[in-house]
Amino acid sequence: MKSLPATIAGMWKAFLGAPVLFLLLQLPEVSVDWIDRAFRQSFEAHPFLGAVTLFPYFTIVSAVSTALTALAAAEIQAGRRPSLSRVWQLLGPRLGLLIKTSLISGLFIILGMPILVPAVYFMTVYLLVPVLVVFEPRAGSLSLLARSKNLVRPRFWPVLSFTFFFLAVGVGM
Repeated sequence: MKSLPATIAGMWKAFLGAPVLFLLLQLPEVSVDWIDRAFRQSFEAHPFLGAVTLFPYFTIVSAVSTALTALAAAEIQAGRRPSLSRVWQLLGPRLGLLIKTSLISGLFIILGMPILVPAVYFMTVYLLVPVLVVFEPRAGSLSLLARSKNLVRPRFWPVLSFTFFFLAVGVGM
């Protein structure tokens, strides 16, 4: 596989070449909406229950979706046609680390929600966590969080605009 920066840079090309990858990235939003609709009355009566249920689910599903997308993009860049079974096979050994690391970053995001600005900041600096889990699986969770922050920091404003773009697409869907 190519280096991490080459893979990240090539993801946009992969999205243009395989729009289904962009849709795969939006599955978390759609599935959360389905759960919310199914349990709306319960969540309206008990908002804390909704938050405790939906946020961890969304965090994990988003991370898995992003990791699968990164693996599919890497397969395309390597000249192979990605399949869902192949990218799941590649993700399998890293799934535990992905879930653990995503829940930790999700905790930072949810703690920043009351003020909103910290939540968007943490969404931005931890945006690369799923990709790093895929391409740097031997690192620990806290190392991956720090690495994501260090990679994003010099390009914070463009990455922030990317975060807002995906938030807008998610809300639109």
